[in-house]
Amino acid sequence: MRSYSKERQDVFAYYLFKNKQRPKTFLDVGCYHPFDGNNTRALEEQGWTGSLFDIRQEWVVLCMHHRTSDVHLVDATTPEFAEIIINKYPNKSVDYISLDIDEGTLGGLENIVKNNIRFKSMTLEHDSYSKDTTIRDLSREMLEKNGYFLLFKDVKTDLTD
Repeated sequence: MRSYSKERQDVFAYYLFKNKQRPKTFLDVGCYHPFDGNNTRALEEQGWTGSLFDIRQEWVVLCMHHRTSDVHLVDATTPEFAEIIINKYPNKSVDYISLDIDEGTLGGLENIVKNNIRFKSMTLEHDSYSKDTTIRDLSREMLEKNGYFLLFKDVKTDLTD
C-alpha cells in the first residue's frame, strides 16, 4: 500500500483494521489536498468508503475531482457538519476519523462527541510540539470522559518534510 500521509496515519488505520470484514469507513475532517499529505487516500484505494470535510473551497473542489468519497465544504464546528454525518451514517459509527483542523480541533471534536458519533480509532493533530499543550490536553480529557483511551501519546516522525 502506498502511503500519502505525512505521519503515516493511513498505514496505522489500514493495519489496525486489516482483518476486519468490509465495509470499512472513515471521516477525513480537514481533508486538505486529495492525495498530497492526505490521511485517507490510501484507505480509499484499499476499498474503504468515507466522507471528506474541509473549510477551504480549493481543497474541496480538488477532492471532488480526484477522490471517489463524498466531499463537503463545511466548518466542522457547526451543526451542519454533525447533521451530514448523522444522515450519512445513521448508526453513528465509523472505523477511523482523521481530525486535522488546527484551531478548530476542540470545536470539531466536541461536535463529534456531543452528537454521539462513535468511532473505533482516531488520529488527531494537536501540534503541541510547536505550540502549547492546551488542544492536546483538553482533547484527551474530552475523549477519556467519553470512554475512549489513548493508544499512543504523541507521534511525530522524521518523515515529515
